[in-house]
Amino acid sequence: MRNTLLAIITASTLTACATNFADKDPASVAAAVVKQQTKFDPNPVYISPNMEESGLLSSHHVRLFRTEGSNGLVTGISVMFIYTGGGWAFYETASMEGGRTLELENVDRQVFACSSGTCTYKETTHARLPVGYLESAAESGFQLRYNAKRGNTVVTVPPNFIKGFLAAIPAENPNRPSDSAGGPTSKVSTSN
Repeated sequence: MRNTLLAIITASTLTACATNFADKDPASVAAAVVKQQTKFDPNPVYISPNMEESGLLSSHHVRLFRTEGSNGLVTGISVMFIYTGGGWAFYETASMEGGRTLELENVDRQVFACSSGTCTYKETTHARLPVGYLESAAESGFQLRYNAKRGNTVVTVPPNFIKGFLAAIPAENPNRPSDSAGGPTSKVSTSN
């Protein structure tokens, strides 16, 4: 299941970069949440739309995801970092406000292009968030500091994005039928 989850989230991150949902209202975010499931996995994965923050020589693309694992709900954050110059960053951990450290799973590393000795790099990471973390951050949002050998990057997830994601998924068990509170029913992607 882990490999399938990684493939689905990575593919979704790469294919849905057209609209930046960082400043969209919660209803717009909720409408863009997708439910993906393969015939090989018993549980669907709910994936938020893309949220992007860009700088002069770097950007990061953020998605939230939730599924039912063997030990209960699994909620995570997928971040794709794209940056130019200076070599690989090698993101290793993420620090939560208050000091708790999350281990990162490095999903993908690629060199996009090099010109005149300067390259553009892409690193995609996943981190599992603590149980109830999104729900507790829904009013204020949250920040994670991604720690790398070459420096740190702070990723901000605003409250409108969290509220929209949570509004689109079943509250406790993502496999139960959607109730009147909502849940993505029209955007279901089934893959092999």
